[in-house]
Amino acid sequence: MTRWDIPGGGLQPFVSAGNPNFISRDLEQQVWFSETASNEVGRLNPVTNVFEEFTKAGINGPQAIASSGIGPLLQAFFTESPGNQVSVLTRAVATPVTTPVAPTVETITPVTSFATPVDFAPTVLTTTITPVMTTSTSTDPSGIDRFPIPPGTNEPTGMTRVVFPQTVFGSMEGSDHVFQFQSPAIVAPPIGAEAEKVTGGGFYLVTPTKAAHFGFNVQRQTASGPVTGELEYHNFDTGDNIHLSEFTSLTCTDTNGDGVKDRCDFTGTGTANQTMAVTCAVEVHDNNEPGNKPPKDSFKISSVMGNCAPSGGDLKGGNIQIHQS
Repeated sequence: MTRWDIPGGGLQPFVSAGNPNFISRDLEQQVWFSETASNEVGRLNPVTNVFEEFTKAGINGPQAIASSGIGPLLQAFFTESPGNQVSVLTRAVATPVTTPVAPTVETITPVTSFATPVDFAPTVLTTTITPVMTTSTSTDPSGIDRFPIPPGTNEPTGMTRVVFPQTVFGSMEGSDHVFQFQSPAIVAPPIGAEAEKVTGGGFYLVTPTKAAHFGFNVQRQTASGPVTGELEYHNFDTGDNIHLSEFTSLTCTDTNGDGVKDRCDFTGTGTANQTMAVTCAVEVHDNNEPGNKPPKDSFKISSVMGNCAPSGGDLKGGNIQIHQS
């Protein structure tokens, strides 16, 4: 088990009523968490061991946290339970305090236990609820937009990532409500919002004399369908030979604002050097045709689990193609 000490130690102390802090991994394979006691939210890069911590005047007791989007569209959504706010943090315009922290690695002996399952038939209760719509205006929208919740509701606690365009959902523990929050401040796209496909093959230089070669085909054929594909990667400097055959995510975005998707991120599992299980995150950019013509296409691979050494660069040969929906 790998452990990091959070700078300042702002996690909520244990209380008998519960309300633990929340944690969520984003599409860039970094980890968001809430620091309730210090009125901050944090982000950990488990590869570089660097913490980013965000706050602003007025933030009060962040609880649940979720994330959507990548690059300039990366956002975190969190509830402020005692502060009675729903907040939207846009990473590209928010200013963090950055702290490197060396991790501690410990060996843990697992304990195995057995449970006897109990089967039962629940009684379904159907209730019709008439929603109440309220307009809320963000206060001080500078990196973190904070939206007061409606009168008569309190203690927002749960939070989802983007489910529909400009829309997240959550819960209010203090008043037994669930809510749908829709705002133009939410720019991150829904995950799996549409069919997507990206293909590529080529090589980039790892050293002046050694290259890494790759080829892949990753797609989601329907908006709610699974991600399928294959990836083969061979780094002639490190000797890594990686084959990915099962994929858990695929997100393609327009980072230039011109309506054309130019970046895709996907995560897959497979093997390294034919024996070791790995999970790798891949980031590709489709910048030009062909891919080695400036501004060049680029390929980057990094580790989520196992031996998948970070590597990447601009293409010296080949091409990456995002097939526009």
